Amino acid sequence: MKFSYLIKILPIASILLLTAGCKETGPQIDLTNGKHNVLVDTTYVESPVQTAEPKNTLIELFTGVACINCPAAHVTVENIKAANPGRVVAVAIHGTEQASQDEPQVGSRQVLNNADAQAIINNFGEPGARPVGAIDRVLHTSLSQQGSIYDFASNFNSDASAQLTKTTPVNMILTNTYDQATRSGAVQVELHYTSAQTDSNKLTLYLTEDSIVTSQLQADNSNDTAYVHNDILRGSLTNILGDRLDVNLMPGTVIRKVFTYHITDPIWRPEHMNIVAFVHRFSGSYEILQVKEVAVQ
Repeated sequence: MKFSYLIKILPIASILLLTAGCKETGPQIDLTNGKHNVLVDTTYVESPVQTAEPKNTLIELFTGVACINCPAAHVTVENIKAANPGRVVAVAIHGTEQASQDEPQVGSRQVLNNADAQAIINNFGEPGARPVGAIDRVLHTSLSQQGSIYDFASNFNSDASAQLTKTTPVNMILTNTYDQATRSGAVQVELHYTSAQTDSNKLTLYLTEDSIVTSQLQADNSNDTAYVHNDILRGSLTNILGDRLDVNLMPGTVIRKVFTYHITDPIWRPEHMNIVAFVHRFSGSYEILQVKEVAVQ
């Protein structure tokens, strides 16, 4: 199913209270994407400039329900998250086009792959294997002599550890408000740049879901029909490849955006869902500069 049918625009009147008292210029409404509504989009310069915060790390795990080596990679990612509470965010990406890895298995109760996930794979190139991961989208030579964002699960620990030693040039504040009765919400992202960026950045917001019980092939080729899948990419609140930040990214630049959304698919459980926001480069280097996660409900 396509995510564009599942996230619909929330009526503006129902969410205006979230931005009451804002000192910046009034909201700029952007409906061009059709998947999300940018209720607030403001930029200003603050002084003094904030101190750079520690860098968090995003693991994008390219996995599949028909991949016998993938459960071990799931455990690796969970262990890295547990060892670095609040510092590591994970997203499990199931594409639609590599049937040998991603096709639903007998006993499946949900289909985990989607067009948004495949769009990410199409953008960076099919890795040719599962499981692989992108750690902050830093280029590695494990799968390509020229370098690619993909790396093997055996390298996830060292890759993540290297990223976690860094500071970030952009601090992020991520908050969310959700109305259980209407299954509607608004997520606010504040970006505070602490050092200049000579190239443009993008902002991407993923919607993920945990605790999804459906089938998964195991290392012995058995089919576990009660496997618990976490961090599943359901879609995006921005363009899946990010919304460009077309402003001068100098020390003190502050960008504030509020996205509204409406979860209409009855299968999705907001109490198990998260919003993952990250700022990243997109030309030459794809590195993710900062990432944070907030619960939907």
